[in-house]
This record gives sequence, C-alpha cells and structure tokens, in this order.
Amino acid sequence: LAQQCDALVVVGGRHSANTRRLAEIGEKSGKPTFHIETSEELDINELAKFKTVAITAGASTPETIIKDVIEKLKAV
Repeated sequence: LAQQCDALVVVGGRHSANTRRLAEIGEKSGKPTFHIETSEELDINELAKFKTVAITAGASTPETIIKDVIEKLKAV
C-alpha cells in the first residue's frame, strides 16, 4: 500500500501494538506517515500537499472513526 501512494495515514490507538506496527512499516517505506487516533488530528494543510493519500487502520479501530477520517480527507 505504501508503494502506491504519496503519503500514508494510519488510524488507531497510539498504544495499540498493531497500529504502531503499521505506522512503523509506513515510516520505513520512506513515505510521510501520519499516525492519528481521530479525524480531528488530521493536518489537512499538510495532507493537501500530496496527490495520493492511503489510509490504513489497526484491527481494533472502530469503523466509525475510520469513516470519519475518510470523509474528512475527501473534503480536501
């Protein structure tokens, strides 16, 4: 996924081992990676600089939070 985008947003708890691992993989890919817990943490001005932004989430991240992030990014 990281190879197909300009930046990566990882949604999920900062204390979640699964989510932290996803963010670590994104960072190691060399892509700008943003680990957030909610859509309120999105830096829209920063993300607007990228043509393609991929979203991934930890296994325990509630679907409503993921949907909120997607909707906020669509508005950019």
